[in-house]
This record gives sequence, structure tokens and C-alpha cells, in this order.
Amino acid sequence: NGVTMSSYFGDNINCFSPTKEGRVPNPEKLIKGYHWAVTTYHTIEKLMNYKTYEICRDVLEDQLREQTALDKDTPEYEDFINVIKECAEDLSDIEDLYVSHEGLLLDYESKLTKLCRYSEDESEKYFNTSTHFLWVGERTNKFDQAHVEYFRGIQNPIGIKVGPKSDPKDIVKSILTLNPENEMGRLTLILRLGAKNVKETLPPLIEEITNHKLNVVWVTDAVHGNTYVND
Repeated sequence: NGVTMSSYFGDNINCFSPTKEGRVPNPEKLIKGYHWAVTTYHTIEKLMNYKTYEICRDVLEDQLREQTALDKDTPEYEDFINVIKECAEDLSDIEDLYVSHEGLLLDYESKLTKLCRYSEDESEKYFNTSTHFLWVGERTNKFDQAHVEYFRGIQNPIGIKVGPKSDPKDIVKSILTLNPENEMGRLTLILRLGAKNVKETLPPLIEEITNHKLNVVWVTDAVHGNTYVND
């Protein structure tokens, strides 16, 4: 119909609905996304401490209204409560909570990067305070691009997503940039190669990593890369 609009870049940027107005980037969505992330984290903490939803119901509902401004009678509020109830039993035995996400939106990540220190004996260093473990995606893991430049400046343990089209030599260059001291535990390779590609793509990567004697943690992403395409 001749209408031109931006692509959908995710709920933190614009709207999924295919309208010209909805696809305009909206900074308020970043703030909303942040509040939902904080609410989710604090909700899980409450469930871990109280063990059941019924015990901490009043605390949680007050927190939800305060942090998200959700009306108790809205479908969004009811959906969130239902998810909490379903998760409560699974969370009751968890003692430590760690969170992780892809560091895709650098404007968002940089605002949550702070100078911190482990103890008074150590100097301050930069940490991404929005998560414990941050990873750089397959599309943004190039050693000479902005995302890797940001990642090399933070002290969090970090990951690199590796796909079937990733060049092992480029992955090595990114590793050397992100972990020049070859520190054990600093860097994780998250493999999303797909079952059909793993025999062809994994051995060259292992060989390249081994030849350079690089210390990495290997993790298999068993979900991504195994999709089906409808003709």
C-alpha cells in the first residue's frame, strides 16, 4: 500500500504492531523494560525468601502496583500474577539468584555500568550492574565493532554467542580482545550451531581455540539453531 515503516527492533525500542506510529523508536520503552526487569527480579527474591506465593501475596502485590503502576483489574496484572503463582513452587528451593541477558542495546547497558569494588583492598572497576552475566550476540560479536569494545571494558563474566556462520579465526580475535590475560572463567562460548551443523562447524572452532591455548568455558545452547523452516 506504499507505506514505509521501520522494522520491529524489540519491545524495548518500538511496537510489534505494524503501524508507522508504533514503529517509531520510543525511549520510554527502555524505562518500562527496566522497571519490568527490576520487578521480576525482586518478585523472584521474595518468592525465594517466603517460599510460597500465598505467604508473600500482600508484599508482592504492593510492590507490583508501586513499581509498575499496574491497575489490579487489568489483564496485564492478572497475567503477571498467574505467572508468579506457576513459578512459585519451582523457586522455593533456590538459594542463590543470578541473572543474564544479551548486551544488545549499548545505550541501555552503558547507563547501568558503574564503578564498583569487591572490597576496600581493591581498586574500583567497571561492572554492568543490570546483570551478573552478560553476553554478546552472534550478530554483534566482531572483534573490531562497538559491542566488543564495550564488553572489554567491564569486569563481569561474559559470553560470546557462536553460530554456524561464525568464523573461528574471528572468534579467536574477539576472545583475545575480551580476555587478554586469558583468565579462566572470564569468558564463555555459547554455541548455537544447530544439530545439522555441529559436526561440520564445531571441530574447526575447537581446533582454533586449542591451538591458541585459550581458556574458555563451553556452553551448548540447545534451543537456538534447531528451528524448522516452512516452505
